[in-house]
Amino acid sequence: EFLVEVLRHLPEEYKLVLAGPTITSGEVDPGMRRDQIPQLQSNVDRAGLRSRVNITAEFVDTAQYLAGADVFCFPAQNEAMGTPLLEALASGTPVVANSDEPSFREWIIDGENGFLAPLNAEKWAAAVQGAARFDEARRANISRSITGRVSAEVIDEQYFRLLGRLCETSRDDVIDVNEVLTT
Repeated sequence: EFLVEVLRHLPEEYKLVLAGPTITSGEVDPGMRRDQIPQLQSNVDRAGLRSRVNITAEFVDTAQYLAGADVFCFPAQNEAMGTPLLEALASGTPVVANSDEPSFREWIIDGENGFLAPLNAEKWAAAVQGAARFDEARRANISRSITGRVSAEVIDEQYFRLLGRLCETSRDDVIDVNEVLTT
């Protein structure tokens, strides 16, 4: 609903894709349930945005969607880490995210790889337009920067170093994990 409201504040050429599986019973995430989609579509229709909104409630190939995206919007609340945010950055897609989430402030650098904004539709619309102007060189830099910090290779190397240190120590030794990971 929030991103539909943001779209109302954007020029006609902007489109919104809401993609990914709906939540199932038992999931903690406060995402959208399949039975809520008709109401969302009705709200989109009432706002006159049907031609600008694509709702796909099935599993999607995230990499394929990100490859075609100009901006990734992540208005999540109570998000521990924001893996989708990292996936977007790794693909070179700038991100607009909720500025109230501490973990997002760790990854998003305003104006460099996206923007942080409070959950206000007009502020988000301005941030989306700013992020959409990022050129290809900046997008490539976004990808290089984040994959240099959190790619599978980087994380595997950190685990390897940590496991190596564990093998070198006795049961009573104390390990400074931060020291191991940053050396």
